[in-house]
Amino acid sequence: MSFNNIEFNNKLQSNNKKEAFEKKCDNLDGMVEFYINEIKKSFEKYKEEDIVNEDGSINMNNYMRKKNGHYSKEEVKKDRRLKDEKMQDWAKYFYDIDDNADEVYLQEKTKEYRDIKKAGNGEKLEKLLFVNLNKILAPDYFVMHSSEYDDLSNGVDFVIVEADTGIVACGFDSVYDNKGGDRYKTKVKKLRKQSEHHGTNLKYGFIFEKEKIIKKELTNLPNFFLNMNLEDIRKLEKDMNYLVGKKQKPNNLELGIFDKLVISLDEQLKTYSENKNINPKVKDNLKIFDFVLEKIKKNRDAMFDI
Repeated sequence: MSFNNIEFNNKLQSNNKKEAFEKKCDNLDGMVEFYINEIKKSFEKYKEEDIVNEDGSINMNNYMRKKNGHYSKEEVKKDRRLKDEKMQDWAKYFYDIDDNADEVYLQEKTKEYRDIKKAGNGEKLEKLLFVNLNKILAPDYFVMHSSEYDDLSNGVDFVIVEADTGIVACGFDSVYDNKGGDRYKTKVKKLRKQSEHHGTNLKYGFIFEKEKIIKKELTNLPNFFLNMNLEDIRKLEKDMNYLVGKKQKPNNLELGIFDKLVISLDEQLKTYSENKNINPKVKDNLKIFDFVLEKIKKNRDAMFDI
């Protein structure tokens, strides 16, 4: 075989791998979209499906007074600006940009940093966790993104919600950790201190009540951390069961990673429980999560006839 033929075959193989990877990305995005639509169905009977954004997060605009919420238009707008302000601060730190930098240059670098974050492992981790958890927890529970404000201000990426009652069992933050668990250990220390004060709040929260949804701030919630390293992210991205548009049982890899997450939640729950200085209201809400976690374990075992 000539060098040109070898080079052509190598390029062909490289293109095929690229196409397969892009197809996987499309399937992951498709599965994310599928579960977002499933979550919206939980709100349809209350005629509140608009409370869920297209990206699966809680729609802050839906909490304005004109939408039967409790916040003024100005307050919601202020909360929505937080993401842009944080992104700019992170970009300035990442690129070591001076406070007196040209505004146009700063905006360009902020957009560049936003694109880097979007393509990074943290963003991918959130998508994989979202799909994996909803696949296993449905139909009794669903996992949805919090509002952008609660993500950035209260450290809540996701909430676990009981599908029938709308009870938010807990919040949790996804942690990409590829440094031997250092970030995770730091987060657990923060969790312990947080539980001694007031837990975490969900400014843009809700509960289901009879024939309507009550939009309200939820306070004193326990907040947990779910971490995944680069190896698990790559394995899950490569070998997850990508069947878009259908409810599909998780495969052994997905189940194994889910079990790791449950073990982690058990350990964190123990950290909460052993803390004698825990806030009494957080302790009460912790009992709800303890019940939910045990139910999740039973559902997981029943799914696989264990």
